[in-house]
Amino acid sequence: MKTEKFIYKSHNGEHNIAAGLIYNENKNIKGVVQITHGMKEYFFRYREFAEFLVNNGYVVCGNDHVGHGDSLSGESGFMGQGDTCETMVRDMRTLFKIVKNRFPAAPYYIMGHSMGSHVARIYASKWAYEINGLMLSGSGDQDFFGRLMYKGSVSFCNLAIGLLGNDRKIKALETMIFKSFWRKFEPIMNKATWQTGDEAEAQAFVDDPKSDFYFTLGGYKAATDAIAKTSAPKWAKTLPKTMPVLIFSGDMDPAGNFGKGVKLLKDRLVKAGVENVTLNLYEGGRHEMLHEICREEVYGDILSWMKNN
Repeated sequence: MKTEKFIYKSHNGEHNIAAGLIYNENKNIKGVVQITHGMKEYFFRYREFAEFLVNNGYVVCGNDHVGHGDSLSGESGFMGQGDTCETMVRDMRTLFKIVKNRFPAAPYYIMGHSMGSHVARIYASKWAYEINGLMLSGSGDQDFFGRLMYKGSVSFCNLAIGLLGNDRKIKALETMIFKSFWRKFEPIMNKATWQTGDEAEAQAFVDDPKSDFYFTLGGYKAATDAIAKTSAPKWAKTLPKTMPVLIFSGDMDPAGNFGKGVKLLKDRLVKAGVENVTLNLYEGGRHEMLHEICREEVYGDILSWMKNN
């Protein structure tokens, strides 16, 4: 198994983007999976899952979003200036071009988790015909009132940025946002309890200096902007009708409204005419199914889906 690390310039012209490529030179390549990570994490946090795919003949790649992992310009959580949501999408695009050039004949899949799932959804709406499938982890959709809330959140972030600055961190804001997530899983072991029922994985997230940090106002704007854009009813209509889509989540994921938002996402895609939509909703699973107690089952289901698509 071979691991390559490399750097390329971000779309924002400010950051250097850290990326990685994991593959096996001695196996026939069945496909490429590009992972788009979520808030407060980084690509190589998915090493275990990546190695599983590589051992089964796939190439795995991913980049650290601006302000994450090794793609820093200043401290963690600062995601640069301008349209930071679009920056994440365009940085994904650069990686796609690099890796597709290396493996031009291989089927290419995009996988996004949480915030990264919404970034991946925006990506797919722009370049769906160049990929063979879209996989969404810890994602979901919003009803009318949820869409209004996220539009309001973007406006709030814009106002706060204008008053306090793009790089300002407000710790109380994070507590306010995630408090409702935490209290569903009392007694709370740590801030990552809502993410996975695997206590060792939850503790590893908190202990990792590359994953447990505070977001800036600009970072929250990027995340809420991505959700607002993909929650718009027109988003589902931008995908080709034949695009294979896999949605997987835990039915105890508060970010997916405990399964309701995840089912709403599937229903919205089906209503838009997307013909090949699969939903795997895991009983008792929380937000991070790739780091959950039953992750080996999840790995196998993903592999099976790719083989059939």
